[in-house]
Amino acid sequence: MKKKILIILLSVAGIFSLWFSHDLSQRNPETIFLTEKSLEQYDLFKKEVVEKHALVIKKETKDKNAFYENLKKIEELCVDDCEMITPRKLKKNQDAKESKNELMHLESADYIAVIIQDNNDEIHKKILTYAEASPYWSDAQTSFAGIPYTNYLLDKYSLVIQEKLFPAMFIMGLVISVFFIGRVKNAVVVYLPCLFAAGFSLTTLKLLYGQMNMVTSIIPLVVFTVTLSLSFHLYFSLMELKSLKNVFKVKWVPIFLMMFTTYIGFLSLGWAEIYVIRQFGFVSSQLVLFATLFAFLWYFLWEEYLAAPAERKITFFSSKIFARTLPAWMIIVFSILGIASVVMVPKRLNVITDATLYFPKDKKIRERILSVTETVSGMPIMEIALSLGHDFDLASAQEIKTWEEGIGALKLSQNYKIISNNTLVTKVNHEYSGNEQLPESIESYLLLRGQLPPSLQESYPVEGTYRLTLLGTPLNVTDYMQDLKKVEDYLKDQKLSYLINGIHHNLMVSQGAMIDVLAKSFLSSAIVIFIFSALFLKSLRFNLVFITVSLLPVALTFGLMYLLGFSINIATVMTFSISLGLVGDSSFHIIYAKKVRFKDFDEYGRGVLSPVVGSGLLLCTCFGMFAFNSFMPIREFGGILAIIMLLGTLADLYVLPTLLYGTSDHKKAYEEV
Repeated sequence: MKKKILIILLSVAGIFSLWFSHDLSQRNPETIFLTEKSLEQYDLFKKEVVEKHALVIKKETKDKNAFYENLKKIEELCVDDCEMITPRKLKKNQDAKESKNELMHLESADYIAVIIQDNNDEIHKKILTYAEASPYWSDAQTSFAGIPYTNYLLDKYSLVIQEKLFPAMFIMGLVISVFFIGRVKNAVVVYLPCLFAAGFSLTTLKLLYGQMNMVTSIIPLVVFTVTLSLSFHLYFSLMELKSLKNVFKVKWVPIFLMMFTTYIGFLSLGWAEIYVIRQFGFVSSQLVLFATLFAFLWYFLWEEYLAAPAERKITFFSSKIFARTLPAWMIIVFSILGIASVVMVPKRLNVITDATLYFPKDKKIRERILSVTETVSGMPIMEIALSLGHDFDLASAQEIKTWEEGIGALKLSQNYKIISNNTLVTKVNHEYSGNEQLPESIESYLLLRGQLPPSLQESYPVEGTYRLTLLGTPLNVTDYMQDLKKVEDYLKDQKLSYLINGIHHNLMVSQGAMIDVLAKSFLSSAIVIFIFSALFLKSLRFNLVFITVSLLPVALTFGLMYLLGFSINIATVMTFSISLGLVGDSSFHIIYAKKVRFKDFDEYGRGVLSPVVGSGLLLCTCFGMFAFNSFMPIREFGGILAIIMLLGTLADLYVLPTLLYGTSDHKKAYEEV
């Protein structure tokens, strides 16, 4: 009776957690991708200058009156410190001459644009949500650009994970459970703790952060999949050994190692420099641990029912298909291919940090963003703060102009535009007098500067630090770092006191650390996992076999990544340390089955190999479903894990026994031991 009450309470808690977290929102501010050091640098920069994010809306039209009429609704949404810069606001002379400002081409014969500046992400989100629903602003002739737009898209595509991928994976998990277990009721009992674990994960994220982002939204799916994999092993072991006491007596070491290595694989990401990856590592590892304990409790409550003899209504395979494994020479060939992949491929993989490349190519989002940045106004790629050491005067302005021209003459990856007090004042002077030069007195300089939109005056002050912004099109970390070095070398040659900062700069520096994140997390998890496996397996030979079977799938995956065109990005950088924790799970059960015997090969097949196949197919299928997501980091994250899990399962079934028994005749070797 007590068990039934506890089952009801746990079920109610699980259902409540799913309901409580159903409205969990997505938020992907640009700062989540920064390292701790970069975040500190960016915070210091924001104390020195006013950083306002700009949303640019470009409309290809000749009907300018219709543009301004439809802009009124957006103006109503633009409140507080929000400022809209339109071509009309840049008309400076009495003849109402249109601005020819090369820094901001807001109008031409074929298009008209508006720049909306504000630090309130919610205002930008409201404007973009309205624009997406508006027939006038949502057609093919409208393009958007700017950090607010990128963040909005990240939120939108991350939300698809919740709305489509979550239910799809939950349904697929149930289908696989029924398929392998063969009895619907048993399958539902095995499946429910995994579904509830996903609900508890969502609730935890809501209570801790109130929202998810593109990386943490993966956590509930990973917890669900890992818990279901464990549940398969427990169920098939319980069917053969008839009680949890016998299961833990016979298999406690492989079960412990299975969950410990998974825990370490996730936890190794908890020390990553990039905040969002560190957040993922700590939270996911603790939730995997909690889900494991929850699954054990659930099986204790359902032990009598699940251990009862039950005839399978569906028979999936015979243990005969595992009777023979790969010969030694084939394993050697695959090992050579794996080593070649590790040596040759990683440096050839693309490291993608430009978020505009994450979105579906068929939507032409990147092309539209580039269209805006190339014609209207570029993105702020690099922020340079010069410390003059004295009050700003006309002589300083003239000297700075020389430095600006020097930066403009550098051979960089693209032709950047420079926004600064000098360039802005020069353009305003041109509007008034037709003279595209700095004025002859500081008074005239300040008077012309006063004609600029208030947001630009606030962002580019004359007191204290002198700010230059290099505007350009989105670029990847390699090109940016090369440009950064050339600019820094020039500034050093001029013996200037400078600081290069800004959100894009810090994003590039942070994302450049992704390869380090991959290497450090993988090595740290590998060292801890292999040390603990050696302690529990108590055999150098067994441990070497385990290491080989764990590393071979990961090594071969590098080659497949290159062939499939996969990249290193904010999500895929986590896959290798995670997979190392998962890929060895089933290996422990097969290795330990040599020590703790089943009566024959068929019983061994049902009690050990069957859950290996079930959990392997489950992991491959569930992670493989990520591959149908249109958002590139999520698609490649799931695709890589699915490949590693598939290769890992095949290695466990057809490579591990050969190395373990020294022969490819698996059945004969097992029964003769």
